Amino acid sequence: MKFIHNGLVASSTENAERFFGGLLGLDKTRESQLPAAISSALFGVDQDIDLVYYGNDSIVFEVFVTGWAERTDRKITHTCIEVADRADFLKLCREQGYEVREVPKGEKVVVFIADADGNLFEIVG
Repeated sequence: MKFIHNGLVASSTENAERFFGGLLGLDKTRESQLPAAISSALFGVDQDIDLVYYGNDSIVFEVFVTGWAERTDRKITHTCIEVADRADFLKLCREQGYEVREVPKGEKVVVFIADADGNLFEIVG
């Protein structure tokens, strides 16, 4: 089995670029559009959806730019990423206004961040 990509929603290309390109430092690898007929059949969303791909050799995000965010008060779905220096990365997240959640779990601290559209990322490193 091989991991191919993680599909997430962004409300705007600006939010996607700021988070995936800016904060995570991933390259924009391509752009395309999902026609309304396909997005309706797969996801129940009857609209054309712009797709922007960000990635590197280790990970690829397929970002659906919908004009709306998939926000919810109770969200468990998340992506776990490893960073070189978690403290420095979390400092950068806070400086850029991203939500940081730190919860003690025994002798460790579990850390999650949320992007501007409510996508959750567990941060290890």
